[in-house]
Amino acid sequence: MIFIECQTGVAVQVDAPTLRGSQLNGLTLHRAVLEDVDLTGANFADADLRNALFTGATLTYAKFDRAKMMNAVLERADLESAKLIDAKLIAADFTGANLHSANLQGADVGFASFRGANLRGANMVCLRLSEADLEGAMFDDGTIFPADFSRPQIG
Repeated sequence: MIFIECQTGVAVQVDAPTLRGSQLNGLTLHRAVLEDVDLTGANFADADLRNALFTGATLTYAKFDRAKMMNAVLERADLESAKLIDAKLIAADFTGANLHSANLQGADVGFASFRGANLRGANMVCLRLSEADLEGAMFDDGTIFPADFSRPQIG
């Protein structure tokens, strides 16, 4: 049994020995504290993760499809090959995060920060990408951008 503490005072009970591969889809985890936690392969589809703290978390192959992640903090998190399809990432902070080969197709990234993030091989066909902060982010020829987006210098 695991309890996920939220800064709202709520503790969400998860009936699992570990959060790796856990099924957290559809849960309300508003302001959850999941810093430095191994969440490899976890399913957060349709979850409410507004203002959640994932600083330094391992989220490789995690699924965040349609999740509400406004103002979530994912600084230095490892999201390699994660799926964030149609997620609400408005003002989320991905500073220094690894999003190598992540799929953000259709995600709303207005005012999100990707400063210094690894976006190599990522699908960045997102909504409001021009409003996101991409300063110092790393891209390569495998990074996919929207057709109407002015592709940044490869770095």
